[in-house]
Amino acid sequence: MIPLHFIPQTRKFDEVRFRTDGESRVRPEELIVYDDSLVNAYEIVADICSSREHDQFEVVSISATVDGMDQVTAILASRHDISAMHLVIATEDGINRLGNTPLFADRLDGYTGDLVAWQDSLTENPEIIVHGFRPETETHATDLESAFASLTGAEVYLLPTQ
Repeated sequence: MIPLHFIPQTRKFDEVRFRTDGESRVRPEELIVYDDSLVNAYEIVADICSSREHDQFEVVSISATVDGMDQVTAILASRHDISAMHLVIATEDGINRLGNTPLFADRLDGYTGDLVAWQDSLTENPEIIVHGFRPETETHATDLESAFASLTGAEVYLLPTQ
């Protein structure tokens, strides 16, 4: 079994171990951030963990009712050396969102400082994998990938809902 290290926000996953003090005993190599409105979050997280070569993950939930970019920035502020960050997003009324923030390339302009700051928490050649992405058009996907990549320095992958 892959060891998962959870912080208190993930108590709804009663089948796995989690930390109650908020401190990781082992520095995770990958961070998984999921939207708390997803009913199948446990299955998605388990699939991510079983498909990756690393075995140290930290899993954090974010609120679906608060700005997701701000939440991720706050989460990353206290972390470092993350080789991959998985953003498990929700789609509502055809809009991809992280927390309550719609994910469009032109919307990321307002988060330029935050996204550039994410680099401080990531390794030299990081990956950002967005799970559950449903592009409106191919251009929408390409523009969002490019915007994330240029501002974070990461290799960005947008993966559709299974």
